Amino acid sequence: MGDFLSYFKSKKVLINLLVLGILVLALPLGIKLIREQQIIKSRATEQPPVKFIEGENTFQRNGQWMATRPQVTLELTSPLGPPEPAATATPTPGPTATPTPPAPTATPAPAATATPAPAEPTATPAPAATATPAPVTAQSATFNGVSFSNLDGAAISTKLTFPSGQFYVDVPVVVNLSSGSPRNLIIRFNYLGPCTGKAPGTCTFDSRAMYVNTDGSRTESITAYGKYWNFNSANNWAPMDGNSKDLTAESRYASGPCAGKSAGTCNFDSRAMYVNTDGSRTESITAYGKYWNFNSANNWAPMDGNSKDLTAESRYASGPCAGKSAGTCNFDSRAMYVNDAATGSRTESITAYGRYWNWNENLAQTDQNLRWELQPADNRDLTSVDRYAGGPCAGKSAGTCTFDSRAMYLESNSSKTESITAYGKFWNFNSANGWASVSGNGDDLTTVPRYGR
Repeated sequence: MGDFLSYFKSKKVLINLLVLGILVLALPLGIKLIREQQIIKSRATEQPPVKFIEGENTFQRNGQWMATRPQVTLELTSPLGPPEPAATATPTPGPTATPTPPAPTATPAPAATATPAPAEPTATPAPAATATPAPVTAQSATFNGVSFSNLDGAAISTKLTFPSGQFYVDVPVVVNLSSGSPRNLIIRFNYLGPCTGKAPGTCTFDSRAMYVNTDGSRTESITAYGKYWNFNSANNWAPMDGNSKDLTAESRYASGPCAGKSAGTCNFDSRAMYVNTDGSRTESITAYGKYWNFNSANNWAPMDGNSKDLTAESRYASGPCAGKSAGTCNFDSRAMYVNDAATGSRTESITAYGRYWNWNENLAQTDQNLRWELQPADNRDLTSVDRYAGGPCAGKSAGTCTFDSRAMYLESNSSKTESITAYGKFWNFNSANGWASVSGNGDDLTTVPRYGR
């Protein structure tokens, strides 16, 4: 007994017993906290997500929403999933008293016992029926500040406004559910440009035109992969309405260069847009060995001579189309620009088969067949021009350099800028400094935000 009492007189033993007592008392509380955390985690994983499916002008690529045009439509899926599970009370275990061991007793002699009769069988109770929870559905939503109600797999639409110089926009969405808390979401829409999803060096334009509008701003118009895109300088080159529209969806193209073509398969070889002396604009297209002209003054109706073969034009027959049979002559690029602001005389410039040709307009000539005069010094191989040899044609042998597109336009200081795309890159040259390279030359098209990253 003395040894037992002396054991408890040790300070170290008392501290150990105190710590052990604290742990025993804290164990039930710890178990309760762990179980509550498991319940919270279970709710988080079972909470039905708000899902959208692709709608008009929208789709998902690599988990990101893409907008092909500013007007977008998303469709909510319904039902969205099971309701939140109800919380269940978890009993809290408490400390139990340690029972006192019984005193030893004498073992009695065994007595004879009668064998009991077997118990009557009992019926197994039927399981209680449980009600199937109602699915969670979207009741109403606010999409980009616009309210929608009575949703059941319904579509919700909004028009996106891309901030100046920015090619994505974050749109707030609030969805009110039939049970549970509302969902507050932010959906980022990325603008889909001609180079979206393209690897560096692989994006190519079929044509690219640059023209001045009546308000002094410039419009850049691109065709590629069977579609077209327009950008305006007044809004820091933000995308314009109708972008990424299929060429076959435009009536003048559907009955002209795209006649008989299915969606996504129509391609232009070149496209020029220029202003006439009466202020109207002419759109001039070459494709499939022919050409088409449309004028804005009569709602872009086709002009006389449309669908004429390029080889039937005398200046082409003796120039880029020399030796070509009908339907086989193709231009790589074609630009039309004013060379004399005082008279309005224009220059037509074509690249094809590794060479270029320039014709100046003689306004005094009334015979249309003689009006365009070939400039002999300009009928040369592209690699023989210094700015091309050190730019888009670097490393190319004679006759092998080709441009995808080429635009020529006037700057506000009356100088001219020549803009070329080739081999997935772009080059700009300005006449004010002897056609020297402009900053950024040789950069990949995929690095330009409005073309799509």
